[in-house]
Amino acid sequence: IYTLSLHDALPILEISGWIENLNMSVDNKTKCQMLGAEYVKKVMKKIDGNFIILGHSKGGNTSIYASMNQSKYFKDRIIKVYDLDGPGFKDNVYKLRKFKSI
Repeated sequence: IYTLSLHDALPILEISGWIENLNMSVDNKTKCQMLGAEYVKKVMKKIDGNFIILGHSKGGNTSIYASMNQSKYFKDRIIKVYDLDGPGFKDNVYKLRKFKSI
């Protein structure tokens, strides 16, 4: 079992990080979330085995987004997803099949 920890890909001290924090409350996806999903896919393509995906704060939100936006093949290899005090999603996201699948 491999552990893959995601973090804020855009540093909080940069203006782009603050803008992205604000966008998380109104957008269904952010640049950080999309980069996280690409990263998880890239790592899982290179390493066979099962994974635990986790992150803290914005990284926690990104860990959920990245996990729920993988193909079934990769989702089946994700055994746990931990969001450690990350911001939530818009209400409609919690109703999506891809969210419920993780």
